[in-house]
Amino acid sequence: MTYVNKWKGYVRNVMFFGEILIFVFMLFPLLFILGAIAFSQSTSKYFMILYITIGVPIITIIVYAFIGQFQPKSVNITKIPIRILALSMLVFIIVLYAFVKIENLKIC
Repeated sequence: MTYVNKWKGYVRNVMFFGEILIFVFMLFPLLFILGAIAFSQSTSKYFMILYITIGVPIITIIVYAFIGQFQPKSVNITKIPIRILALSMLVFIIVLYAFVKIENLKIC
């Protein structure tokens, strides 16, 4: 399995978990609110508070852990392009110096 295919699989898994999160965080509270019709208001409040204080944090931690586990790990160590970095810093300093000189000429 190539690295690109691993990332494609990761995207599918994240989309799946995203759909689950939409269901859990959007539809469950709606069901609790609609359940207030069948149950007493105090029972519905109890379920809603229980869901918000215990359910949401636990579900968030579990989904975060799953998404972290599914992310493809890279064995490639990227090298920092030191030459390009040094050249770009040098060009930046020269351009900055030129702008400062131009601004000083305008003031005088």
